[in-house]
This record gives sequence, structure tokens and C-alpha cells, in this order.
Amino acid sequence: MSLDFSHGSPKAINDGELYTNEGCASVSDNKGHLLFYTDGLMVWDKEHMMMPNGIGLGGSNSSTQSCIILQKPGSETIYYLFTVDEFAGPKGFSYSIIDMGRNNGLGVVVVKNQSLLGSVSEKVTAVKHASGKGWWVIVHQWNSNAFYSYLFDEKGVSLPVISNAGVVHKDMGSGKNSESIGYLKGSPDGKKLASAMCYVPNNNIEVFDFNNMTGVVSNPVKLPSPGNAYGVCFSPDNSKLYVSYESGSRGLYQYNMLSSDIAKSAIMVSPNDSTRYGAMQMGPDGRMYVAKLGQFLDVISNPNAPGKQCGYIVNGVNLKGMYSTFGLPDFFVLNYVRLKVDLGNDTVVCEKSCTLDAKNPGAKYVWSTGEVKQKITIGRSGTYWVQVSVNGQSATDTIRVKFRKPLKLELGKDTIICGDIYPMDAGNSGLGYRWSTGASTQVYVATKSGTYVVTVTDGICVKTDSVKVTFPNGGPAFIPMKEFKPNNGGFNDRFDYILNGITWFDLKVTNRHGKVMFETSDKKKKWDGTANGKEVSKGEYTWEIKYKSVCTRTKVMTEKGVVMVL
Repeated sequence: MSLDFSHGSPKAINDGELYTNEGCASVSDNKGHLLFYTDGLMVWDKEHMMMPNGIGLGGSNSSTQSCIILQKPGSETIYYLFTVDEFAGPKGFSYSIIDMGRNNGLGVVVVKNQSLLGSVSEKVTAVKHASGKGWWVIVHQWNSNAFYSYLFDEKGVSLPVISNAGVVHKDMGSGKNSESIGYLKGSPDGKKLASAMCYVPNNNIEVFDFNNMTGVVSNPVKLPSPGNAYGVCFSPDNSKLYVSYESGSRGLYQYNMLSSDIAKSAIMVSPNDSTRYGAMQMGPDGRMYVAKLGQFLDVISNPNAPGKQCGYIVNGVNLKGMYSTFGLPDFFVLNYVRLKVDLGNDTVVCEKSCTLDAKNPGAKYVWSTGEVKQKITIGRSGTYWVQVSVNGQSATDTIRVKFRKPLKLELGKDTIICGDIYPMDAGNSGLGYRWSTGASTQVYVATKSGTYVVTVTDGICVKTDSVKVTFPNGGPAFIPMKEFKPNNGGFNDRFDYILNGITWFDLKVTNRHGKVMFETSDKKKKWDGTANGKEVSKGEYTWEIKYKSVCTRTKVMTEKGVVMVL
């Protein structure tokens, strides 16, 4: 079976010869037309016929990543098929060469099973070289902690760069080398690698730094595992790592690669059920597809988004009666994701400027304005276009922007009113108005304290403003407590009060002999019933406050009263 993305959403098609439990690979031309596919043992052409010399290759249909296909840089017809054996078997890591210029364009396997390395884990991946002109093909040696990175360019396959990093891949008691199972994948920007060792207890996931200029793997970070990790896949923007669990504590987890503690950022995004999850692969539509046992694939609709916002869809793709196990074709989103550029619909802008965003971080940009960055700010009407290029693909989009004169709306600053009313004028005579009070008039008269919001529209442009209005004359300027009890466990144990519109004050508390017990001009300080560090006697105490308020302005007012200390 296959999935056809030519109409946007994937459509299941029962037209292939492939049946595999795990690893497989396919390749299409730059228009999305199938060229050939393989399980690592056999190769079928686009007409689903066995390719000449296309049997007995070095992979296995029960190897996690049995095979990957890479077009030889600089060639239009030559493809290399890299394979790894199952269970760290003796066939190890090898490659075969396919010439699509032969057999009437259907291809021929012209070189078969050229050995590169002995026993390896069931992992092989490729990362684009920093120059953009070749690939690093990466495997992990068995009974070792060594990564082997082979540069594959127009000259073919180079000698490996060997990096000793992370745990040793070895049999830890299974007796079957089952620990070799699990995915190895690079991040889209080529800066990270993630590796899963399915049947290793506890820390069976590792994340590494990868230098895609030198091929060096370094700085391993172990991620605790709740189960037997199988698949790994990075989000398109490199910020998230997804890990699937085949058994043990099952589920599919997301890790935040930008977190200071990646391990603690883990969150399950799939349902917590008995599903056995397998490979994950980015599709050409920018969504991530998840293999599981059954007649459906799950889908992560927005893999860049954090946690549950990633949009996990159970049974997102109906396989129309066909069956999924653990594998998905191992290809590289870098080459196959269709570039999408969308500046949005033509628009009217009611502000002085707006920003246009070509998205696709990391791409190259050319705007009609001559600018070469992802986002530009414009301030005049016109037609704008941008050309975006990445990984040999290019796409263009255009938008017409019309600027209108912005509406002017200014209710003024937050204010304190000493009168009884406060008229507010939204201006813009003859337009539509909506106040937070429900009124629809240009002028609204406030009579009580509150925050007032008005929205004005001319049918296209909309403007909103708000103002906070306070009427301090709605009550006394100084409102004190009548009594309190010191050391009362935080309940009514201070001489508390409310200041209503007061801008300055001086408060004194004296005993019956006129001695000052407490004095402050700080709103935050309240008398706790002590003087000179000792609790005062019970009884009445006189308070006197001198103050200025927003309504008295510079005039100093005086009030007196008593408070009872209980």
C-alpha cells in the first residue's frame, strides 16, 4: 500500500508489493511521482515490478531502519540504497547503487551490497551536510558506543568520522540483540541526533549534538524512559522531539528541546491506552504521521506546538482495510516537504503600518521591496510579493495591501473627578459606537467610578480605547477602624483604614496624656498597638489626620477621632 499526498490530505492506495514489519524506504522525483521503493531486501520499480538485480540486498524487513535512499549529489539518475541488517546481524551496514537512467527509466541495481561496516544497530539516518552539497550517513556500531558518520557526496561514500559518545549498544540479557531495535534520526537543521534503544531498561533514549560540518557526534543527554522507546522524530522547527513507545508503559511523548531540563519537559500527547506505537515520519503536508498496529495511522497536526496544542488525532488516516505495523518509509523532509508561502488574503489596513511574514524560518527571502529577511514592515498601499527558497525549492506569493487613514480615538488618561458627572466624547462624528455600558452614542456621561471602554467603527476600520474614572466624593476621605486587638493572629490586629482620594497625609495616634504612640505618612504602615516595642494598655486612643486630597488640592484638612485597643 502507499499514501498519495498529491491532493493535499493523504489517500491510501492499495497498489504496491511491499509487506514489511518495520523498515522501508521510497523515493519520488521532485514532482512527487514515485520512482522506486524497497524493504531493504528487495527493490520494486514504479510499476510495482521487481527491479533487475533487485533482490537479496543487505537489509531486512524486520530491521527498524532497514534502508534509506539518497540521490547522488550532482547526478540526475544515480541513487544509493543504504541498508542495515536486523538484530546487529552479520550483513552489517552496506550500500547498493541504482541507475534510473537504465531499463527505460525503471531502473537497475548496478552495484549490490558493498560493505561499509560490520555489525551495527538497526539504525541508519542521514543529515544534510552544512554546505548543502552532500549528506552525512550515520550508523551506530554494535558492542560499542561509536557513531560512524560517512560523507556521501558527488565523489561517493567517504571514510567514516568515528565519534565515541553515549552508551554502549550491546546485548544486555535478551540473548537476541533486541537492544539494537529503535530509531536514529537527525533534526531538520542538522544540529541534533536522537537515538532509541528499545529493550534497554531506564535511560534508553539519548539526544546528541551533531556537527553537520565535521560529522562529529558529541554531548549525550539521557532521557528517562517510561517504556520501550521505538520511534524518534523532531518537529520541523527543531524545537520538539517526539518519542513513541512500542511496549512497556505505552504512549507517545513530546520533549521540549529548548528546555533547560529536557527530561523534565516530557508530556504525553497521545491517549494513555494499550496502543503499540511505531515509527513517526513528517509528511509533505507538514504534519507528522504515527504508525501503530491496526488499520489506521495517527496524526500530529501541528508538531511545532507545545504539549496538547500539537493536535494529536487518533485514527487520522484510514488505511482502507490495509494494515499498519511499526514501519513508515524512511525519507527526508528536507527534500520532500512542499514549500508553502502564504502572505494571506488581500487586506485593508487601518493603522500606520503593518508587518508581512513569509514564515519558513531559515529560508532565503527576496521581497519586492528589496529586503531579504523573513518579516518586513510596510506603511503604504501597494502590491507586495516575496520569493522564498530552501533546499532547492522556491515559491512565491503576492498580497495587495490598502492603507486607510486610521481612526482617531482618545478618551484621555485615567482621571479622578471631584464633581458628580464626567462626559466622555468618542469623537468621529457619524460613525458607529459601542460602550461597555451598552450605550451606542458618541458621548457618554459617567456618574460612578469604573473603567469605561468604547469601540468606534466606520464599517471597515475599528478603534478601541478605555479610561478609568474615579469619583472620590462618593465617601469620606479617611475611613478608620473603630477598634482592634493587638497580637490577634492576623485578624483585626492593626489600626487599619481606607484613604479615599488622599494624595498626602500625616497620621498621629496619642494616649490620653497627649503622648504620641504612633505616627506615619506611609500608606503601607499601620499601627500594631505598640509603642517603643511594647504593647500599649487597653483603652481609647486619639487619632488625628492632616491630609490633602485630589479635591481639596493644596488645602490641608484635619480630622480627629478615637480608636479602642482591646
